[in-house]
Amino acid sequence: MSNSFSITSGTLVGSDAITGVTYTYTSTPLSYNSVTAPTNAGRYTITPSAASFSVGSASNYSITYETSRLSITLADEVDNVLTLSSNSHHAYTTIAGANTIQPTSAESFTVAAWVRPTSTCSTRCTIFSREGQMRLTVYLGKISFILYNTSNWNSWTNLTVGDIPVNQWSHIALTRNGTAIKVFLNGFEIASYTQTYIPLANNNTYNTYIGVIHGAAELFVGAIDEVKVWKSDRSSTVATDMNLSDEQASNLAAYWNFNEGSGAIAYNLLPSATSDTDLTITSSSLWNSTLVSDVVTSGPYSVRTFYRTYLTSNDGWKVPAGVSRASALVVAGGGGGGSRVGGGGGGGGYVLQNTVALSPGTYESITVGMGGFGARSYSDPNDYAQGLNGQDSKLSSRYVAAGGGGGGGFLTTPSGQFNGRSGGSGGGASAGSTSGSSGSVGTSIQNSSYGYGQGYRGGSGFGATTGYYPAGGGGGAGSAGGSANGMNEKGVGGAGLIDPLGGTLTCFSSGGGGGVGSLNTQAVVAGTQDLQGSAGGCSGGTTTASAGTKGLNVPKSASANSGSGGGGSGYVGNNTSNVAGGNGGSGIVIIRWITASVPTYTKPTNAYLNVGMTETFTTNVAVDSATAQLTRTFTWESSTAGAACPFTLIKS
Repeated sequence: MSNSFSITSGTLVGSDAITGVTYTYTSTPLSYNSVTAPTNAGRYTITPSAASFSVGSASNYSITYETSRLSITLADEVDNVLTLSSNSHHAYTTIAGANTIQPTSAESFTVAAWVRPTSTCSTRCTIFSREGQMRLTVYLGKISFILYNTSNWNSWTNLTVGDIPVNQWSHIALTRNGTAIKVFLNGFEIASYTQTYIPLANNNTYNTYIGVIHGAAELFVGAIDEVKVWKSDRSSTVATDMNLSDEQASNLAAYWNFNEGSGAIAYNLLPSATSDTDLTITSSSLWNSTLVSDVVTSGPYSVRTFYRTYLTSNDGWKVPAGVSRASALVVAGGGGGGSRVGGGGGGGGYVLQNTVALSPGTYESITVGMGGFGARSYSDPNDYAQGLNGQDSKLSSRYVAAGGGGGGGFLTTPSGQFNGRSGGSGGGASAGSTSGSSGSVGTSIQNSSYGYGQGYRGGSGFGATTGYYPAGGGGGAGSAGGSANGMNEKGVGGAGLIDPLGGTLTCFSSGGGGGVGSLNTQAVVAGTQDLQGSAGGCSGGTTTASAGTKGLNVPKSASANSGSGGGGSGYVGNNTSNVAGGNGGSGIVIIRWITASVPTYTKPTNAYLNVGMTETFTTNVAVDSATAQLTRTFTWESSTAGAACPFTLIKS
């Protein structure tokens, strides 16, 4: 990368302050030289009088030319977020900046953000707001929004589907194209509406806020990250956009990634942005770098865990100095459970690599897949009974873990609903419509598609015309999902694998249990024997998948960052009601490397030993104690004769 840029004509007539950077210029040409980088990530501008430039990139900068100025953006290396806990904690633009960002009534728009609330929000938790424009919130554990229409607000739209879990990351997006409004959760459309949006004309009173509404009310308590506003409909790319850091995207009006990590400004990262559209942060203590990823050092190892896709301007995590090899675990999102005698969701693909070659100072992109939705846990115009697959997780382009397969459901049309979906591990099949029959089980595509990793098929169900009809369990990374080979058998979830790198008892990539149906009434089913499939587990580990249910009961969601499958829901015969399957758990990426120093030792004092002589050497106990968990081998060269001298084992 070039360390300078030049202006072929003209002179520098003004500049914004650039912390820690010096620059020099002459009348022809004007030149800029980076001496030290700015202390904080952000956008800095130099405004020249000329319009003809030769532009390069200096050190950690990206430099772009906009009309009458240069924008110099320092690359960020840590994925920080904004954490809020009181009404005085929020961020806001100027009124002029709010007018710049605000889409007109003639423009389509998309507003998106990653959120991590610490409560279900009995009072609305505001993500993005401007009076006379819109409010996007979390309310009672669901997405809620309101749009302005000419001179009044429309009515609040409070979703009844799409859970926003507490202390877990969720991605929310709201799109508008004409009167078509769509709501997305974790990249998937969960609801759509017809509404009119006409923002307040000549709005010279209100700012745009992150975390509160005007008047510092309706606070969002928790973390907000990656807020983006487009003046276009991004419905077709929401699932991709949520995992990208792209300030050059077409029609992007504002992008705040909160990676500055300190100070009182969150920069609008668009190269063309003005300071009016930057966010003022009300407290310098609101930054947090551990909610997306954290690192723990214990014994000889450092372990970095990624709970969500890691988003920086360098598109990934910077490999620490001195780290050239590591072990890595990549787990995809688990599959959602089926509905109406639903099969269990399959565990996400499981990829463990004991040795991964890394280059210190380079960047590795980290994508963490979200769990698949359980059937009927979102507004589905087709009312399908199959759960959705989880999303893939990735360590750069090196390793891909395939999302777990969704469980099948008891529904004759459209065809195929009885079948479990294929994925990292396959989803369990629903019971068939005839006695003893089953849908097709979901297969594992992890190894067949990528040539590495683990996953197993889902289990089969058992149809019945009387009594009970159980569905199969979802497959896991440790074993296939259990099949119900009779009306009194359970479809248990396939086993997962216990955490191999992080030192926890978490059971990764286990399968969800299958649900069970009955021709009895709900009251009878509630009191009968338990034939719903239990969640897959790990010996001695913490259960993270969810069990199936009987009757009209909704299974729990699988645990976040487990990659385990959601349970299938039950059914009561001759009942028009159907309940949702359990959601799959989000995936995880873990990287572990050795940080302990190599043991030191005292060299022997004799160059050789004759019969009857002894020699002693010692290792540095203080240093060596950190490597006690590792295999350490000490050998003695017992002869110097010849090119291939023999060594004798002393300690291992």
